[in-house]
Amino acid sequence: MYTGDQEIVALSGAHTLGRAFKERSGLVSEGYGKKNASPLTSGDTIARGDGKQGVGMPGGKSWTKKWLAFDNEYFTSLEGPAVSAPDELPAKPLLRLKTDNALTVDPQFRPYFELYRDQPEAWRQHYAAAHAQLSELGSRFLMHVRL
Repeated sequence: MYTGDQEIVALSGAHTLGRAFKERSGLVSEGYGKKNASPLTSGDTIARGDGKQGVGMPGGKSWTKKWLAFDNEYFTSLEGPAVSAPDELPAKPLLRLKTDNALTVDPQFRPYFELYRDQPEAWRQHYAAAHAQLSELGSRFLMHVRL
């Protein structure tokens, strides 16, 4: 069993995968499709962990450069200023929100952030345990896709 702070930081690492979309969250100006994508989500860069082409549907804005690779890049690329207003986002290559920045500055979160940044295997193990606990508590994940 892990502490609440550790679980929050471990689960935040899931942002190593995926993107935010204007149409879904309203937090970014990038949306569905190649013409609305960020430079990292347009399909012109390699986002897959295996180095192959292919991103599925292009678009949105990612927290990491390789947003289809389940690794600790979220933690290794996270240090830096927070971005809180959507109008600030287009000039930034990676998505950064105040909640992301909190992991690097909050004294309760920072030790876990550093652990996962420096020890990717520790993050994988702790993430798996925290995700399993969510599932065991009956958390359901629903996909809502608007096209």
